[in-house]
Amino acid sequence: MSSPPGSEGPHPTPRSRLAGAHSGEPRDPDSLGYIARVLRLSIDYECPAPVWWDKGGQELWDSIAEGFDGSSVVLDDSLAESWLAQARALPGWDAGPDYAPHPIAVSPVNDDEDF
Repeated sequence: MSSPPGSEGPHPTPRSRLAGAHSGEPRDPDSLGYIARVLRLSIDYECPAPVWWDKGGQELWDSIAEGFDGSSVVLDDSLAESWLAQARALPGWDAGPDYAPHPIAVSPVNDDEDF
């Protein structure tokens, strides 16, 4: 006799197969095959970029800024890069001055930083 669908327990995912995923043990970042990083995306107020904000940038920013203070967010590097690819595709991304070329600044987050 077979079990009802959904009662067979959780399916293993790539994350749950990593050493220490369920035991609470810290994982070695090198075991992931890359160094896991987080990046901070922040509004660069020195680059107003009104076209970028009006042509989809505001909606794109709001899609990730919910739950944060509104002027910066912290994301894992792959999500940040995906978001930035969409941001770069909008008109006005490169409209800022040399010292602040884009409406959103990107910076690494140090291990000892609170966020």
